[in-house]
Amino acid sequence: MSSLDFSAEAIVDSFANRRAIALANIRHFRRLAQAARLDGLPKADLRAANAKRAARIVLAAAKAESKRYRPVRDVLLGNAEPLSV
Repeated sequence: MSSLDFSAEAIVDSFANRRAIALANIRHFRRLAQAARLDGLPKADLRAANAKRAARIVLAAAKAESKRYRPVRDVLLGNAEPLSV
């Protein structure tokens, strides 16, 4: 068995893990924004805006990564033909 062999299932699982982590981070930042709005401490609006911006950045990065790796995932799952050179 070659050390270069890999499992398509493991790679697909890593895609699912990345997506789950991104969603968890987005929810966390949104909760931070809500807490900042409600805590009444100084600069609450600024902290809330920063947390919401961080959530948007995470979401944009997850969408970009999904677009980049969708062809790879489709080939590994057998949903698309590999590109011929």
